[in-house]
Amino acid sequence: MNSAEKLDRMLEIRKCISADFKLYGSMEIDFMALSYAISDKLYEKEKLMALKDYIKSNTRMFSIYRSNIVQTAMMLELNSDYPTETFDKMLSNHDIFKKNKYGSNNYLVLANFALAIDSDIKDPEMIIKRGKEVYNLMRKYHPFLTSGDDYPLAIMIAKLNENITEKVEEIERYYRELNSRGLAKSNGLQFLSHILSLIPGEYDEKINKCIAIYESLKNKKIKVYSDYYCVLGLLSFINYDVEKIVSEMVEIVAILRNSKHYKWVGKQMMAVLAASLIVDNRSGDEIQTFVGVSFEVILEQIRQAIMVAVIAGSAAAASASASS
Repeated sequence: MNSAEKLDRMLEIRKCISADFKLYGSMEIDFMALSYAISDKLYEKEKLMALKDYIKSNTRMFSIYRSNIVQTAMMLELNSDYPTETFDKMLSNHDIFKKNKYGSNNYLVLANFALAIDSDIKDPEMIIKRGKEVYNLMRKYHPFLTSGDDYPLAIMIAKLNENITEKVEEIERYYRELNSRGLAKSNGLQFLSHILSLIPGEYDEKINKCIAIYESLKNKKIKVYSDYYCVLGLLSFINYDVEKIVSEMVEIVAILRNSKHYKWVGKQMMAVLAASLIVDNRSGDEIQTFVGVSFEVILEQIRQAIMVAVIAGSAAAASASASS
């Protein structure tokens, strides 16, 4: 199934989800449809609701696992053959996260999921402690940018069999070099630096490819703003040359712009959706392997980061309007 065919599948799934979750905003529906489109599993509301009920029956009223309960159920259903058992592991791990002074937010749910989904982890407490070390090292470099939204990638880095200090220093090198090449200092740039650190390959090659994609997209009237730098990270996974990557991006974005359901989502969201479809459609030698990463975790973190950006932008606009 090529990217265009996956797009058709996403559009069909979106119709079903939109009908089933009428109170959901378009962003939640878009990302749910995307998640199912890039998976091999069918969208079945009954299975999703059964898993939602299981989460609800095993958590308290104000639990963070209830705040985005349908998305949490979807992540479990799409990525685990035994979703209830995986969620039980998450609940067991939760107390260890709290003992190590992780804050309670939606990103902790993602971090916990990234840990619980990995069947090779035999000592979750060790990974959680390493993850906090990674997080604290990040804060030394960027005390104002580093917050709970860095928990998931801190856990992913902690899972790697690498020196933590050296890995965080590598991330900082990406951050500084990309900034010197024209990308704005921002939380989005820190997120992009994290993603690049998880892609196998030479440092200079990854930097050059990332900047080449950025410039080429801009020349094609697809400008990627700082909150959406994750698009550059997603596309950097593909082993194609930049021209071929960007050509496919232009094609998918054009289809989205002409779609009744997606033409209103905005250019940046279109870029995220298109990049996700293109990356997922590659296999074997066409794409670099994610190192210790669930693609769904990356997608969900992108979704939440975009929601924060949208909410912050709406609040700023409302404040400006009230003061004028």
